[in-house]
Amino acid sequence: MSPIVESALSMEVPSLSALLLLADSAAHTPQASSLSIPAALLIVALLLFINGYFVALEFALVAVRKTRVDEMVRQKVRGAKSVQRGKNHVDDFVAAAQLGITVASLALGMVAEDTVLRILDQWFGLKLGHESGWGIAISLTVVTIFHVVVGEQVPKMLAIDRPNRVSVVTAPPAEVFLKVCRPAIWLLSWLTGLILRLIGIKATGGGHAGQIYSEEEIESLLATRQQAGLADPAENEMISQVFDLFDMVATQIMIPRTEMVCVPATASIRDIMEIAAAEGHDRYPVYGQNTDEIVGILLMKDLVSFLGQNPDGLDSGITSLWREPLFVPGTLPCSQLLAQLKDKRTRLAIVLDEYGGTAGMLTLGDVLHRIVGEVDEEVEIEEPEKIVALGENLYSVSGLVLTEDVEKFFDVNIDDEMNDTIGGVVFSLLGRAPTVGDDIDFSGLTFRVDSLDGMRIDRLLVRTSDTKKESEESDD
Repeated sequence: MSPIVESALSMEVPSLSALLLLADSAAHTPQASSLSIPAALLIVALLLFINGYFVALEFALVAVRKTRVDEMVRQKVRGAKSVQRGKNHVDDFVAAAQLGITVASLALGMVAEDTVLRILDQWFGLKLGHESGWGIAISLTVVTIFHVVVGEQVPKMLAIDRPNRVSVVTAPPAEVFLKVCRPAIWLLSWLTGLILRLIGIKATGGGHAGQIYSEEEIESLLATRQQAGLADPAENEMISQVFDLFDMVATQIMIPRTEMVCVPATASIRDIMEIAAAEGHDRYPVYGQNTDEIVGILLMKDLVSFLGQNPDGLDSGITSLWREPLFVPGTLPCSQLLAQLKDKRTRLAIVLDEYGGTAGMLTLGDVLHRIVGEVDEEVEIEEPEKIVALGENLYSVSGLVLTEDVEKFFDVNIDDEMNDTIGGVVFSLLGRAPTVGDDIDFSGLTFRVDSLDGMRIDRLLVRTSDTKKESEESDD
């Protein structure tokens, strides 16, 4: 249950019950009867205002976002520091608000019920009296309506709708009230904690539990905003992809070693220019004996800068041009990977396997691709689609597609924790070197090896069952 709902439940019930319990005694309160009707109405209005003030204070403090409060403090908004102290000690402020609401409600019951009876008597000639059941019922109905609407609902809705503005207005006076009534508030808080402990509930101070949301709750909030037309679906999709990204490790987003475009350490600048013209990348890993021995990263801008200073240097070597590579383990979480790329001020990292060899490489672009999807490059390089529909229930799938992407696309569960790509899963299940035409069935799908790149499965033909297709159409 949200803090706002909890506050509503804890607030309104005591207020109304206080009116009902004190109605009969209020009828015999000499102080209330001795007041003139205009003076009594003025006191009733003041008590309703006080009740509404404390209701607005409580709901505004709960509803206002702490990040927004910190921003208002930086902008030196008047009253923002009081709101900040209220958010940091929300239990004390809520206790003060509850005390104010209770006192105002009790006083309202003592004054308003008798005032309504006297108005009925003197202004409308209805001599119902304090002993009349009808008189008590009518007075309670009138007082309850004004109390709930003016003293509860209106300030509550105002605080929820405009928490920033309401909080900066209500928090500063609340600090004064809190200081004056601190002994009583401390006693009430202590008694509350004691009762909670007696019934086996551990109180969590600070009131911040409602400010912390799980990943599932945030995604639910995003979906609600989208349904209400307050968010772009693409924006929600990107936020969801961020959560997915931070659940991944380096090997799940890397370019495998077999797909890496590397250059030998012995290459000349002329050789590199020819490779760059064919491949179109802006940086290349440099290897020594083989790709398990990455010795550096060559940036094309460094090479161009060198040629600008040495126009006749096409036959020069690249030893002095490459930069020190960043090596990361394949099990490194993507959140830490981003931090390392930022710390090392680089956009490319070499991913190592468990034996210290090269498993693959990844760039900042690969990370962004998981969030925003495909981004058209200025130099377009034609690449085959990862998953292509060929006909009814038949698809062509790249062997490098991540297993989890296949699971999402076909709505299946593939029980394999050892392989990150669908090609690796099929390779493992075959238990031997694959050949074109090999078939294997699992997870309700039929996989056929369509093409190979050396020993690696390049593309697969995937056939779904008719029953699965019918199920998907019925869901739509």
